Amino acid sequence: MKIKSASLIETRRAVRAALQRGVGNKKGNGAVVFALSGPLGAGKTTFVKIAARELKARGKVKSPTFVLIRKHIIPRSGRVVIHIDAYRIEKESEFVKIGFRDIVKDDRNIVFVEWPEKIKKLIPKNAVKITFAYGPAKNERIINIK
Repeated sequence: MKIKSASLIETRRAVRAALQRGVGNKKGNGAVVFALSGPLGAGKTTFVKIAARELKARGKVKSPTFVLIRKHIIPRSGRVVIHIDAYRIEKESEFVKIGFRDIVKDDRNIVFVEWPEKIKKLIPKNAVKITFAYGPAKNERIINIK
């Protein structure tokens, strides 16, 4: 599914479609994982902020570039939004050490991974893959959900 977005309202439409594909169609064990790829400034963190709001997660969503992982509780659901930024990762083994495999095994987790290509072998095969690209118009983004 390809969505053009030039506003937060249009990006929210893409977020809702992605959440429906991932959270709405959850099958099997493990976390729901969204793998967000695209160039710097293309809207990955904004997408996660909107998704956390849609899921009614607590706390202000900020980029985890320097801390790598931020967690946001979804009240009364027992679920957790986990926002991960792998941009600064040199080796996949760094993510293994911080417990990434346990994170994706936990059914309660809804995981958003920015820069998944840095930890490609660790991303579950059933992850919802979302790519971001700059569109031809000013402020336009092309969001492709697979």
